[in-house]
Amino acid sequence: MYIKRIIGLPNEVVEIKDGSVYINGNKLKEDYLEPGTYTDVDMKITVPEDCVFVLGDNREVSEDSRYIGPIPIKNLKGHAVFRIYPFSDIKKLR
Repeated sequence: MYIKRIIGLPNEVVEIKDGSVYINGNKLKEDYLEPGTYTDVDMKITVPEDCVFVLGDNREVSEDSRYIGPIPIKNLKGHAVFRIYPFSDIKKLR
């Protein structure tokens, strides 16, 4: 089981360059990451229909779509209901 953050939806263009993530040419604001987090593996991909592109928050050791490719939506098994970390931002998610 993997717990990852969905970054790209079907038909969106996900690009990783210079340590940042871009969706359809717009830099993704990732304020949930630790300051100074660098996203490696420069790449550009159009997410296939019926798939999503996922990234882990712990980018240095995360096995995610940079390595295993887009994930078929039919393989998704859940969703986040609560955020418990960081402890200063515990809350129910929409």
